[in-house]
Amino acid sequence: MSWEELVIHLERALFMGGLDVDEAEVQARRIVPHSRHRTFQIGRVDPFKIDFYERSLGLTVHADGSHPEHIEVDESFPPWIPPLLRSNNQIVEALTQFAEQIQAHLHVLGDIGKASENLEETTLELVKAIRELRDEIRNLGSSP
Repeated sequence: MSWEELVIHLERALFMGGLDVDEAEVQARRIVPHSRHRTFQIGRVDPFKIDFYERSLGLTVHADGSHPEHIEVDESFPPWIPPLLRSNNQIVEALTQFAEQIQAHLHVLGDIGKASENLEETTLELVKAIRELRDEIRNLGSSP
């Protein structure tokens, strides 16, 4: 089965095991294959091994006699991939926390905006009440 089909089956198993749908998907997508072995039929081939690309690309091309008419390719993570994935995970976590902080600050700014509007309304009502009081005091002073 293809890698995508395997991930779908894993998601289903995690869901049936009790995780909610979103968490099952997240966990299944975190699974990353470490290595894979492929064979390519080309006809009779003498044993050989090319591991020149193992450290840079994680590839070894060989024929060891186990499949006499095939070239075999071993694919694996080169040594620099796991630290890169860890670094990416740390970046994603930092960005997630940053986004949460921005959301919290935007919420606070929204509350400040509402409070400012309320303060403006209250101030206008106070100014109106002071004018009315001043007018009443003037009217009391001018009454016989």
